[in-house]
Amino acid sequence: MTTASDQRRPLRFQSHTDVIADVEKLISGGFETRGKWTLAQILEHLALAIDSAYTGFDFTVPLLIRVFVGPFMKKKFVYQAMPSGFNFRKKTRLQPPADVDQEEAFAHLRRMLDRLTNEAPTQAHPLIGKLSKEEWYQLSLRHAELHLSFVHPTS
Repeated sequence: MTTASDQRRPLRFQSHTDVIADVEKLISGGFETRGKWTLAQILEHLALAIDSAYTGFDFTVPLLIRVFVGPFMKKKFVYQAMPSGFNFRKKTRLQPPADVDQEEAFAHLRRMLDRLTNEAPTQAHPLIGKLSKEEWYQLSLRHAELHLSFVHPTS
């Protein structure tokens, strides 16, 4: 039986330059995706998630979950590998369009990573609440590890 974790490659990014280098290597050497999204959709999703740290999220997490689950998930989401399998119940701006252009999505992600490196986010995370600039940075690296782990080099 194949599980989602069987489809993932191990990744651990130390900085945003690691994320960019990984994507460049995938694009130049060829790749296959083993999840539900294309590489372009993954890149756009990652960019939109970082952008939401500045502009706000268009969804909320129920208060009881934020209060009782959020604090326990903070350490895991920020410093440890993120689990896969989170599904939005309704459409949010974090869900990328199917026809997003890969080059444009990668450029968008580069801009958002640059912004995150140079400017502190202003919004709280919808589940784990207020984060420092460094926590947002680390969370974004863990988020990139999660999604890019479903993209495998073919060469």
